[in-house]
Amino acid sequence: MKRIIVEVLNLIPAHDVFIGNEFDDIENLVPVAFYAQVKIMNVEYLGNGLQQEVIAVPLDDFQDDLVGADMEKFDCQSLVHLAKVQRSDD
Repeated sequence: MKRIIVEVLNLIPAHDVFIGNEFDDIENLVPVAFYAQVKIMNVEYLGNGLQQEVIAVPLDDFQDDLVGADMEKFDCQSLVHLAKVQRSDD
C-alpha cells in the first residue's frame, strides 16, 4: 500500500530528539529536524480520502520538499530524547 504526502499542514520544532532507541550508540542516532503534520493519500485506494499524521523529519531530509514523498521512509519511526540515551563510561 503506497502512501504519499500531499500537503504539509504544520511544522513543529523538535529539541534533542533522535530516531533510534535509548540503547543505540549516540553516533548511530539520527537527529530529528522537526515534526511535520501532514496529509497523506493512499494511491492504491483513492476513494479513502486523506489521512492526517505527524511524522518526525530526520535532519538529513531537512531541505527536502515533503510533498510527494513516499511515507514508507517515515513508517516505524522509533524516537528517543537525548536525556534517555544510555551513555557508556568507557
